[in-house]
Amino acid sequence: MPETIKGKMKSIMEIIKIKKRFSRQLTVFCFLIPSLFTSCVTVQPVEVRSVDNFELKDVTSNPYVQFDVNIHNPNSFGLTLKEFQSTAFLGDKMLTDIFIEKKIRIGSNSDISIPLQTKPSLQDITNMVFSGNSSKDLKVNGYITVKKFLFKKKFPFSVKTRM
Repeated sequence: MPETIKGKMKSIMEIIKIKKRFSRQLTVFCFLIPSLFTSCVTVQPVEVRSVDNFELKDVTSNPYVQFDVNIHNPNSFGLTLKEFQSTAFLGDKMLTDIFIEKKIRIGSNSDISIPLQTKPSLQDITNMVFSGNSSKDLKVNGYITVKKFLFKKKFPFSVKTRM
């Protein structure tokens, strides 16, 4: 009887060794394959194409600025927008900073429009309205960070438009 138990124990130990070996191979495979595929695929720069519908609202009571940012994904695969950071200038005067950490899905080969709203300081609003600055040039600088699977990439942008 003890020989049978020894034989069964030996069989169980061999099965455990095979499972451990398979587990290691599976782990290596799961981490190696995605890294090989990412070296074959390059992420084309995601572009901020334009800034539209710039408006200064409720100047007298509760002033805020809103505008739409149009983003284009030229890649053949979808991405997730992880971060959006920008600074808006009216003429040569800084108007406001915007920072968003909201996940927004961007489909493959598509354009999206993201409505943004921010509340600049009252001093910035006052300077903009009463400075006599006749410039209607709006410039937005910043960067966007996109993510696909485990990989992130940051793209700078600069967009100019006339109001």
